[in-house]
Amino acid sequence: MRKVLASAVAASVLLLATALPASAAGESPTEIHFEETELGPLPFGETWVLPIQVEATGEFAPYIGQSDGTVDVFIDGIAGAYATALPVLGGGEAYFAQPAGQPLLPAGEHTVRAVFRPSGGSVFASSQTTQTAVIRVEPLALTTEFTTRSAGSDALPVVRLTVRGPDGTDLGSRAIGMWRVDVVAGSTGELVESLSVPAARLGITAEASLSAEPEPGETYALSASFLPDDGIASSAQVADPEPLYHDVPGLGLDEQLHVPTVVPWWAVWTGGAVGALLLAGLVALVILLARRRPAPVPAA
Repeated sequence: MRKVLASAVAASVLLLATALPASAAGESPTEIHFEETELGPLPFGETWVLPIQVEATGEFAPYIGQSDGTVDVFIDGIAGAYATALPVLGGGEAYFAQPAGQPLLPAGEHTVRAVFRPSGGSVFASSQTTQTAVIRVEPLALTTEFTTRSAGSDALPVVRLTVRGPDGTDLGSRAIGMWRVDVVAGSTGELVESLSVPAARLGITAEASLSAEPEPGETYALSASFLPDDGIASSAQVADPEPLYHDVPGLGLDEQLHVPTVVPWWAVWTGGAVGALLLAGLVALVILLARRRPAPVPAA
């Protein structure tokens, strides 16, 4: 009986001796997979989370914990890792969401892969997903508003510009784009002013004053176009608003009478020269007539 017990103990010691070195060498196999294989279609910019599970598959492998490694996530068509060093929680769970330092996931269908990377000194081996996940994102439908408010009868109006997204869309502090406003004189077709106005956030109205001095009686066409920021341009669908027209009142009779006349210098010089010539000619004529006056007849 003692011999059988001794043999069993020896076998257990031998098994531990062979198992522990393999774990210490980082050869305990792991498996990583997505808890969900499809997300969406999701509105552009909406918050989303894709759960990931990492498991140890070795016969005597311990549970994977927070200090055993991290997860990197890759998206087909986007260079490099889209998310890196996602923490693995105590039960082997990791969660993939929109990284703060990356552009928003653009509209379209995206194939996702994940890799488990063991930490230094871990007993676990690296692994990658064998089944991909798919995230579908809808385009961002933007609407634009272009209005004006009066800045006084002697000035062009103040322009008011707004970009709106679908209800609930929140892009946070990310830049959304730039407005361009053009002002064209109706009588000549001349571009009298063009300015750029930043669009701060969705739903926030931006205002800008026009500096061009309007001509009395003129009609001006005001047009606005919105250019989305590079971070959302590939996903945005936007149509420019209709142009607006601003009529400048003409001068009244009293104002016309008091409008100063601006005479160019060449006209003043020419008028002065002509006046001087006329005066000189008149003087010469008087002198000539005086010389030709007949002598008086002597009295008889």
